[in-house]
Amino acid sequence: MKYSLAIFLGLFLAAISSFAQCPAAGDITFSSQSEIDNFAINYPNCTQITGNVTIQESTTGNINNFNGLNNIQTIEGNFYISQNSAITNLNGLDNLQTVTGDFYIFENDNLIDLSGLGALNSIQGDYFYIGQNNNMTNLSGLNSLSNVEANYLYIGHNDNLQNLNGISNLTSVNGALVVEYNPELDNLNGLENIQTIGGNLLIGDNYYLANINSLSNLTSVGGYLWLGPNQNLPSFSGLENLNSVGLGIWIGRNNSLTDMSALSGISSLGGYLMVDENNSLQNLNGLHNITNLSELLWIGNNNSLTDISLSGLTTVSGDVLISDNNSLENLNGLSNLTTINGYLHLTGNYALNNIEGIQQIDHNAISNLSIFENDNLAECSVTSICNYLELATPNTDIHDNLTGCNNDNEIEVLCHCSISATISNILCNDNGTASNPDDDVFYFDINVSGNKTSASWSANDPNNSTGNYDTNVNLGTYPISGGDLNFTVTDSDDNTCSTSVNVSVPTTCSNSCQIAANVSNILCNDNGTPTDDSDDIFTFDLNVTGSNLGASWSANDPNNSSGNYNT
Repeated sequence: MKYSLAIFLGLFLAAISSFAQCPAAGDITFSSQSEIDNFAINYPNCTQITGNVTIQESTTGNINNFNGLNNIQTIEGNFYISQNSAITNLNGLDNLQTVTGDFYIFENDNLIDLSGLGALNSIQGDYFYIGQNNNMTNLSGLNSLSNVEANYLYIGHNDNLQNLNGISNLTSVNGALVVEYNPELDNLNGLENIQTIGGNLLIGDNYYLANINSLSNLTSVGGYLWLGPNQNLPSFSGLENLNSVGLGIWIGRNNSLTDMSALSGISSLGGYLMVDENNSLQNLNGLHNITNLSELLWIGNNNSLTDISLSGLTTVSGDVLISDNNSLENLNGLSNLTTINGYLHLTGNYALNNIEGIQQIDHNAISNLSIFENDNLAECSVTSICNYLELATPNTDIHDNLTGCNNDNEIEVLCHCSISATISNILCNDNGTASNPDDDVFYFDINVSGNKTSASWSANDPNNSTGNYDTNVNLGTYPISGGDLNFTVTDSDDNTCSTSVNVSVPTTCSNSCQIAANVSNILCNDNGTPTDDSDDIFTFDLNVTGSNLGASWSANDPNNSSGNYNT
């Protein structure tokens, strides 16, 4: 009986010992080195902690290693390593494999890298946060991490971080990847193998970032793609294989950016496209394969932009905002955009003088129209704008452009077909009879110009003439004897669009002089000597006629005679 009781007590004590391998469920805070060291003594076989774990020194410099936590493999909760001024690495956590909650590593001023996390392969909470570690230079130590299950992988505010070496085995992030406010980061080395990001990708406020070539295997971003501000990034080379962005793209405040051609694999977005404050960017080449946006299009504050280059875009299911692009002269890059669903906003584009690139937009889907402070824009009467202004109650804000586009009425006047004609070079032709003005004819040049016209015009002159606009066309011939010529020029496609033309005939040009003389009544006079015929004389009548004559004529007969015509 005593033997049996001894066995029972032994088993009972063993059971108690087994249940005490780890602390009871609940949060644990390590605020001193002794607490970490004692953990290994008190719980030598503990591999799994249930509850949140915080390592944060209460006395500056007191915690210098994590060796007492060497057996821990799993933390079922959040894990915080923060404000530990003496640690330079995370050695002592070498067996940690899983954190089921958030994992924060922040404000550890002398932490150089993440050595000691070589076994970590699973972070399942909302955040894996690596931030504000002022002396961290890289991420060495995360060799086993191939997928981040957390909703956010955040790498930010690390003042001396130069690259991301240490996470080169990472192929996917289930949630978002954020790399921001790392002022010394000049490349993304360490992300060479990442292929998919399930959430957002944000790369911004990394002042010295010069390239993102290490993203060359990235094919899809499930959320938003935010690129900027990165003051020294000249291109997006490295994103050539990116073909899918689930929500939207924002490209902003990249002052050195000149080339976006690496984005040419993207054809559709589930959200918006915003390109804002990229002062060196001259075109949007690289975005030309995007065909539709489910939210807004905003192109703004790009001082060097001259070409929007969105030739593939057909649909924007939201607002279209083009504003404050000082060098943009036209909207030709939007020439295939036919459908929007919201505001059409063209404002503050100093050099803009041509908006024909938006003429094909369906006006029925425009909810509000704003055109103002475009200092060189005088012509706004494109089809889409004209049709919108004809709606019963258009919502407009149009002002401070050049005359012709300063208000609704100015535009509407130019929205309808109107033509005018200029006459020049009115010339006479003698019709081959240089002395007969009765058959003289004339011809002239006409140049017909207009607004909202077709390609050609026709006239109801005697010759039923036709011609093309803005071209000198020679019309004729017409008889001068018919007097001034009056006729109407009409647009070939719109018979209500016409103008009246009056051409004053020139003077005749058959001005060669011709004279004919008719002699009659030839009479003899005996000169008072009837018997002497030697002194006889004669007289006759002479009637001189002709055309293109002066008032009188003269003759070189012995008497130097003269007279008036037709007498």
